[in-house]
Amino acid sequence: QHNVPIITGSTLNEGTLYLMNEKNLSIKKYNSFLKSRFAKHAASASAMFPVRNESEVAPAIDKILTVAANAEPARFVAQSMETKKSKAYLFQFSRRPDTVLARKTGVHHGAELAYVFGNMTQADGYDELDRLISDKMMNYWVNFARAGNPNGPNLPVWPSYDLQSDLNLEFSDTISVNTQ
Repeated sequence: QHNVPIITGSTLNEGTLYLMNEKNLSIKKYNSFLKSRFAKHAASASAMFPVRNESEVAPAIDKILTVAANAEPARFVAQSMETKKSKAYLFQFSRRPDTVLARKTGVHHGAELAYVFGNMTQADGYDELDRLISDKMMNYWVNFARAGNPNGPNLPVWPSYDLQSDLNLEFSDTISVNTQ
């Protein structure tokens, strides 16, 4: 891993985009999914992400994809930076805009990109709070591009990642530091 600062993170519903066209998600399909993903650890995965009926299958798969394929790999990358001098900054994005896609899929994979780049309009469903969060996110990313550190004036402090504290910055209706 190169010794350069990084920003890494995930969204609240990383799996929903992949599930939106899925039909008939049965418990049988869920168990097959678990076996294909976790092999001999499928029973453990099932215990961590249980389903009791078919209406719980899609949310469980979303949670697995969020945690196992995105959030924990981002955390792993941030943790691995502890062997380097450069810092890592970990985030979770959980702000759900009122866009057509987000009403269907929640805080889907890539939902944060409109905020990072300020690519949002009221006609698409973004409101003033979305714009305020976007302004702060753009400032964080510009500061990071400029100096390798996202922090700057008029921004909540974004702590660099530390394995012991496990802190990350959550972009939701507010911007705050958390450990989840």
